[in-house]
Amino acid sequence: MCPDAKRQQGSALMMAVFIIVVMSLLVAGLAAMLARQSGTVVYEVWGTRAYLAAESGLQGGLVKLYPMNNSGLAGCFTGFSQHFNAGGLAGCQAEVQCQYVPSSDDMPAVARVTSRASCQGGRLTTSRTLSVEVSQ
Repeated sequence: MCPDAKRQQGSALMMAVFIIVVMSLLVAGLAAMLARQSGTVVYEVWGTRAYLAAESGLQGGLVKLYPMNNSGLAGCFTGFSQHFNAGGLAGCQAEVQCQYVPSSDDMPAVARVTSRASCQGGRLTTSRTLSVEVSQ
């Protein structure tokens, strides 16, 4: 027998343990990155829903500002709330406000319609605010 054989016993075991530890750290890092990425996608989807709810509220405000049976500006309305229950906007709501904004020059005042929507799903809440200014 070789005199160095006794000293080399267990070195393969140490190499195997080292490789297992390195591989488990790599797998744990990839799992954490995957969890962060899926959370980002969920937040992006809820943000898009909040944006679309704000847009729907804004369009509802413009319909109140310019009614179909009248040819001109109807005047600012009191604020209203719109709750969405069906489809992709379930769990969302929009708060719509209207106010007159004076012009800095000789132009007439404009009406600013602002819609702030929020969507809630579980522990996540997203909100978006849209605004438009219109005149006659």
